[in-house]
Amino acid sequence: MGLFSKFLGKELGAEQAKKLDEAGAQILGKLFSGEAPARPQEAARPAPEASARQQTYAASSPYDAVPAEENSFNFGGPYQAYFRKVFAEEFPGWQISESEAPHGRGTLFTFSQGGGPALVVEVMSEGCSAQKVRRECERAGTPYLRYYYDHRGWWNTRSYVTERTRKALGI
Repeated sequence: MGLFSKFLGKELGAEQAKKLDEAGAQILGKLFSGEAPARPQEAARPAPEASARQQTYAASSPYDAVPAEENSFNFGGPYQAYFRKVFAEEFPGWQISESEAPHGRGTLFTFSQGGGPALVVEVMSEGCSAQKVRRECERAGTPYLRYYYDHRGWWNTRSYVTERTRKALGI
């Protein structure tokens, strides 16, 4: 009696044993190459048509469904372009400048209207713990908002970004 027959409690035919050996070899090959084998429920599910960023994000959070509303993950471009578009369309009366965050892992959008800054919006990775911009805004008395472009379950839907930014601008 072979190992599999002891485990399964029955003898395997030559064809069944060969298929089982091949499947085991594939799984072991993937494990040793660093590639995770597909889970049966994932293999049966068709891949969604989405950008590479959406697919990567969806793979890391299988229980969160991307909302149908426009958001930073179904936008089809980089997060900077998404926020630039939303801010330009929703706040046309504001001058909005864009720059790289001092920590190099995000983007700053500064809203002004006839004078100094009225709001600084920082869009950054959730893995970044930089607080410099937040502290500078606090010292200067400038309202500050932060959005994360890669936080699990936070989709930055257009309505969420618009509502939160309006509140921060006091309009």
